[in-house]
Amino acid sequence: MLEKSAGIILFRRDGDGVRFLLIKNAAHGHWDFPKGHIDPGEDEMQAARRETREECGIDVLEIVPDSREVIRYKVGAKPKEVAYFLAETQTENVTLSDEHADWRWATLDEALGLVQFDNARRLLNAAADRLFRQRPGSH
Repeated sequence: MLEKSAGIILFRRDGDGVRFLLIKNAAHGHWDFPKGHIDPGEDEMQAARRETREECGIDVLEIVPDSREVIRYKVGAKPKEVAYFLAETQTENVTLSDEHADWRWATLDEALGLVQFDNARRLLNAAADRLFRQRPGSH
């Protein structure tokens, strides 16, 4: 049975350009984006917003229109699908859940160096392409 989750690739703009939020999984030690299971009665975007609030303490964000990206992979033998949305926030401070050990607002290059999975790199590159194409010279 397909397991479905949703998450947000969160970014903020500062004087140095765009920074992406990465959170470090406490159990497995990898850097990733806020995400989690879709609860009964939720749609993907509701779940993504809730998970970002629960995992990072950030609930003031603006979803970029038409930014939904889906990745698929297996956890053991179980297929998993995660829908991600790109979103901007002005919030700088992060309040982590117990599931996470660290957080970082990273430049694109830093983020690409920290994430371990090709799917995460693909999501970051797609987000950056979209953001930098919208605002030339902002990276």
